[in-house]
Amino acid sequence: ILILNFEQNLNELVQILKRQQYTVSYLSDGSNITDVSKKSSPQLIIINDINNQGIPTVQQVRQRDSRIPVLFLTKNSDEKKAVQAIKLGVNDYFRTPFAYHDVLSSVCRLFKMMAQSENSIQNPFVGDSHMMHNICAYLKQVAETDSTVLITGDTGTGKEMAAHFIHNRSNR
Repeated sequence: ILILNFEQNLNELVQILKRQQYTVSYLSDGSNITDVSKKSSPQLIIINDINNQGIPTVQQVRQRDSRIPVLFLTKNSDEKKAVQAIKLGVNDYFRTPFAYHDVLSSVCRLFKMMAQSENSIQNPFVGDSHMMHNICAYLKQVAETDSTVLITGDTGTGKEMAAHFIHNRSNR
């Protein structure tokens, strides 16, 4: 978990997250998000809206990676800012002072959703036969290449699932 625009009033939240076995790092300035992206890739970002820098920070995060879950903490909440944050893809929005258990609950929910999503990406195919394991292994090999792939087969045999499987693992 990465906290951007860190302030001392978030120390208790950091301690609660660490007690739950989350690895937490933080930056006092969210404008350095591009530097962070080169060094590490957090699984979740919490953005603290200080000096009205929260929305620009969300925009930077979304430019870097549109899939990473984002929580937004703000003191000066208004409807316009909330709508703007949600439109930018913020997963949860909290007005300070907030209940720590609400933020922790949101963090747990988002990590659970990511795990479920990862499991469905791991193997979207039904079946546990030796042949299905061979097909999955072959598709993983294909995904690692930089080649164009043509998938053929009869209707209903899983061509589209195979294509998604390759696409989700490909660097392209």
